[in-house]
Amino acid sequence: MRALEIILLIVQLVWFLSLLYKPLRKWKTLVFIITIIILGAHLLLEGFRTQMLLAYLAEVFILIGWIRRKLKDRESHAMGKWKLSCLVVVVILYIGITVTLSSLLPVFTLPTPTGEYQVGMKSEMLVDKERIEGGQPRELMVSVWYPAISSESQDNTYLSYPYEEVAGALSVNFFGLPSLVFDHLKQVKTNTLNEAELLPKEDGYPVVLFSHGFMGTRMQNYSQMEELASQGYIVVSLDHTYESAYTRFPDGREVKTKYKATDFSGMDHSKNIATRTADASFVLDKLQEWNEKSESSFQNTLDLSRVGMFGHSYGGATTAKVMAEDFRFKVGANMDGALYGSDVEEGFTQPFMNLIAKSSYEYTPSEEELKMNGMTLEEYKALSEQNLQNINTLFQSGVKDDSYKITFLEGDHYSFSDMPYWVPILENGYDKTQNHPVMNKYIVALFDQYLKGENQQILQEEKEDPIYTVEAELK
Repeated sequence: MRALEIILLIVQLVWFLSLLYKPLRKWKTLVFIITIIILGAHLLLEGFRTQMLLAYLAEVFILIGWIRRKLKDRESHAMGKWKLSCLVVVVILYIGITVTLSSLLPVFTLPTPTGEYQVGMKSEMLVDKERIEGGQPRELMVSVWYPAISSESQDNTYLSYPYEEVAGALSVNFFGLPSLVFDHLKQVKTNTLNEAELLPKEDGYPVVLFSHGFMGTRMQNYSQMEELASQGYIVVSLDHTYESAYTRFPDGREVKTKYKATDFSGMDHSKNIATRTADASFVLDKLQEWNEKSESSFQNTLDLSRVGMFGHSYGGATTAKVMAEDFRFKVGANMDGALYGSDVEEGFTQPFMNLIAKSSYEYTPSEEELKMNGMTLEEYKALSEQNLQNINTLFQSGVKDDSYKITFLEGDHYSFSDMPYWVPILENGYDKTQNHPVMNKYIVALFDQYLKGENQQILQEEKEDPIYTVEAELK
């Protein structure tokens, strides 16, 4: 909880205690005034959020109580035992619920990027006229993070976290809860400058694409996009429309996924990965157009001879497939994704890194989870073993160039995204402040070595650490 939220609850509690204890009653008006001041400061400085709704309603109750007292112009009579008991229960409930909701869905702080560059971001809609869906060309949304100019002549305020995209995705994934439940995201500030211009660079910046997980969103790794941009990369994250949980287009159209989470085990993965792969190649084609057009803010700033890609979960599988099919991509990384198709059987020639969570392959699902996926426990374990074997096959022999495997001993599948910031209970006991820096360090090192040509000693060393291990097959 934020400072003024905590103070507001404490002062409100004091006011309610003044109803119970006679020595405090003479301070009721002063305490009431203080609650109004604190509430006003909270709304002005910290901002409204749904998780504090009961505290706002409590303030209305306090206001009504104060007005009634003034109208009567005398102290209220002592409460009866029944009313007193009800008041105690209500106060305990509203404070308990408010603290719980505010802790489960906190206004979090993103880690500060460690690179030398300030960061800017723009979002664009792309239309692939060569691919028709439902009688219309396929439409994609992309967001681009880039090294930015910071100057006194610009508005150097920071963008708010992308509430609409992330709340929309959370709503889809959390049983259709209204997006309003996640409106605390509006109060989260990023490290990305508002309306910042791209910092010119004579020889251009290397480019990396990001592919989200199944029913994910292009905004799911926002903190990682900022880190890469701060290190001198132009980072393009795309929504795979109809599979991303939620996409909002510039004209206001909202497109939700056509899938349910339970569809995954029975999906045609080859077809879906092929669609995603085509998305990535199309985006790279558009980047080439941006680089050549005089009206583009990215003209002559994209070094498309140095392009990499990475992805989380299904996006990691997409990245492997892209490596096998589009040789314009020079290096790739898979963050805890299972693998499908020729990328495992035939391999590819680009350097590649697999980052996995140990728990992803040791997890024992509940009966309800097995039922939702239409699998027995034996089938689930066999699938997990096969997925891990595929990762190891790709690591050991599928990648014809340098190959890396980083295993996180703590954390789980979602620890490779910003989700533990959104809903801290999903940390499951691991510390994101430890895992995320390690993940980013190795992803940045991978791209620095193979896109910037900067030798990275940490990629030459196998390592066993309390929270992760590093294996390397150097060709």
